[in-house]
Amino acid sequence: MSNQSLNKARELLIQKYIESLKQKQLPWEQGWKLDIPRNGITNTKYNGVNALLLSFIAFERNYSGNRWCTFNQIADKDKKYHPNQKWHLKKDSKSVPIEFWFVYNIKDKQKYTFEEYEKIVKSQPEREEEFRLTSKIYYVFNEDCIEGMEKEKAVKYDINSEKVIENIINNINVKYIEKGTNAYYSPIDDTVVVPPKELFKNQYSYYSTQLHELCHSTGHSSRLNRDLNNKFGSKEYAKEELRAEISSSFLMQELNLEYDENHIMNHIAYVQSWIDILEEKPNELFKAIKDSNKIVEYIKENSELEKLRELEENKNEQVEEILEVITEEPEDDEDFEM
Repeated sequence: MSNQSLNKARELLIQKYIESLKQKQLPWEQGWKLDIPRNGITNTKYNGVNALLLSFIAFERNYSGNRWCTFNQIADKDKKYHPNQKWHLKKDSKSVPIEFWFVYNIKDKQKYTFEEYEKIVKSQPEREEEFRLTSKIYYVFNEDCIEGMEKEKAVKYDINSEKVIENIINNINVKYIEKGTNAYYSPIDDTVVVPPKELFKNQYSYYSTQLHELCHSTGHSSRLNRDLNNKFGSKEYAKEELRAEISSSFLMQELNLEYDENHIMNHIAYVQSWIDILEEKPNELFKAIKDSNKIVEYIKENSELEKLRELEENKNEQVEEILEVITEEPEDDEDFEM
């Protein structure tokens, strides 16, 4: 199944990333103060290229919301999206391109889901050449551009980051040591080494360093099996750093940990290499994003993050129920005395 050249969403992401790196900023870290971007109608979270691009644009344009809608969803001519509300797009609002991928059969000229495609090719491998991986571009607007759209109350649950990282270490079965002053992952003996916690300036630096090295460790042959035998300073080494950086930034967002402005200093040595990679071979960024998605899913599965999040949600619901009860005014009662 063949692929297409860069679409508008990818062109824009590459452009923004190169500009940001040249200004000595880490573009994938910007915008993470907001929740993961999602569609304002379906509540589906965006991932990969779309998540990175929308988060970056939200940061750049100083948007306060994380929900995005197409023009058709805003206009809602058939009244199926928000029948009891009238939404209007504010004057001079700017859209952002996002990509939607699907499989197209050039023989029968039909669209197929990825599940349907895989089923067909598995049973009839000779039909592989009939299919093309195709993207369609949609344009979305941030909720800050929409009049009449009710604002949501921001709800962020306190997740025990220390417990999450402890789960990752235990569940992926990697050796973990805190010693010295350097952080690294050794693929030879499958060991993550991080300086002791008290040597870090703040919790962000400590947790981001742990996650960065744990993301590297997913490349071990017993896990996601990436080639980690790359010479320091090489382009291949820089590509692996890019994977770990993007992956750990996604995970930091999942843990509601805000971006530390000093973080760039730890990766300044790679910035020019990343610029060169993006300018010479833009598709290397999207390969890195694809690998990063795999890393994030693997880490999240082994972090038991969803279980911890559900516990926090249940705890908050119980607290709210108790508060509702104790704040209720007593019913009128003739026998009631102060």
